[in-house]
Amino acid sequence: MSLKSAKYTFPDLVELTLYADLAAGLKNNDRVVIDTDEEFMSVKEILTENNIGYKVKSKREVLIQK
Repeated sequence: MSLKSAKYTFPDLVELTLYADLAAGLKNNDRVVIDTDEEFMSVKEILTENNIGYKVKSKREVLIQK
């Protein structure tokens, strides 16, 4: 059985933050794909506030590391 990583957009991440437990919803190696610099800064802020580890792959992609 292999677990595939999920790919989220910024709106997906915001929705998870508002309606679910973000830390429980995101898994190791999930990716957040970002369109703008403002979204990039917001994603970093949201993940930091929720104590979720991440690695910046580029200004357009963040990799969740748990």
